[in-house]
Amino acid sequence: MRKKLNEEVGEVAAPAGDRKIGLRAALWVLFICLLWGGNGVAIKVGLQGIPPLALAGLRFGLGFICIATWALWARIPLQIRSGEFYPLTLIGLLFTLQISLLNLGIERTLVIYSTIIFSLYPFFIALLAHYLIPGDQLAVRGVLGLLVAFGGVIVLFLGKLGAISQKVWIGNLLTLLSSMCLGTQFVYTKKIIRKINPIKLLFWQMVYSVPAFFLLSLLAEKGAHSYVLTPKVLWALLYQGIVVAGFCFIARNLLLKYYPASKLSAFFFTSPLFGIMLSVLILREPITPELLVGGGLIGVGIYLINSR
Repeated sequence: MRKKLNEEVGEVAAPAGDRKIGLRAALWVLFICLLWGGNGVAIKVGLQGIPPLALAGLRFGLGFICIATWALWARIPLQIRSGEFYPLTLIGLLFTLQISLLNLGIERTLVIYSTIIFSLYPFFIALLAHYLIPGDQLAVRGVLGLLVAFGGVIVLFLGKLGAISQKVWIGNLLTLLSSMCLGTQFVYTKKIIRKINPIKLLFWQMVYSVPAFFLLSLLAEKGAHSYVLTPKVLWALLYQGIVVAGFCFIARNLLLKYYPASKLSAFFFTSPLFGIMLSVLILREPITPELLVGGGLIGVGIYLINSR
């Protein structure tokens, strides 16, 4: 099974590098995006019984078990080697900040809003890559895409004057900051993943972040006595921890190791589409005119960025 998964994402085919995405890899990415699209819904359901930071700690505690088990089974060395401490620490801090902002944001806004705003991370990938990665500068079309996507954000944040409450506005802002953090993580991960095994990278992200989530929860949230662990909340937690933080994170980082980040980000744009569909079907959230206009502008902008 391990060999089969590696073959599917390209580990056996050719030396590590920026490869063309074939049909099997494309289907894997779309399947991962479908699963990832349900993450916002699962977080919103989980927040009905568990505070945001504690939920992140529990989720990635489960994810840590999955990733550690995979690493042991695949015999991946996990010890920190010379020159790895700084990048592993930095990626762990970025990850902790990104997930904290995301959970706090989703607590305050609708999943359908957070899904669209969070989908802006390719915008930040392109912007950062333009300045930080040689040979990855934006052309005129890419700059136009940035402007169009930014216009979509303005529409989402302003909406109808007075129609968006302060709580939802703050939730949208926190989600936007989380998207910025993910874009930064994406670019930095692409930079270091050629030297550090992707599973090892995930392992140490969670070694740093899980204790941090629980410490922050202890300082800022009510204790475990306040948790309301209904079957629905538990299923949502298991989905976030095992399916997303375990399987999806492993698969995504393996794909990042072998395929161009810019090409993968074009596929990852399907994830918010799945997220919107699931939030409407499961949570019965409304689709408003500003969501259609803002989401459409963001979609066009990201398409222009990725087609440069």
